[in-house]
Amino acid sequence: MVAYSCKAFVNDSLDVTLTLVKCGTTIPIDISTATTMEIILKSKNVRLAKTATHVTDGTDGKIRAVVDADEISVPGRWEMQAHVVLPASPNLEYHSEKVTFQVDEVL
Repeated sequence: MVAYSCKAFVNDSLDVTLTLVKCGTTIPIDISTATTMEIILKSKNVRLAKTATHVTDGTDGKIRAVVDADEISVPGRWEMQAHVVLPASPNLEYHSEKVTFQVDEVL
């Protein structure tokens, strides 16, 4: 798991970017033809699936999603992971590494 570089607070909005890479490398997966792109966020009691978009043209493996302020309503440890489906026969499904981050209460 990878630690996210910022700390979030309850009811913060988040602008999340994750990158899908080939297993064991830093080579991005070309997701330009993806039919499904989402970022899944999960805490102990909450699971969100946010529709994602390409950051550029998709050849860099990066997807982005915005989490609304009221959706991060539980403090504690959270995880997030990208999920992408590419058209093929059968469909190719990819997940990014899990990323952990902390959500704290606001003063």
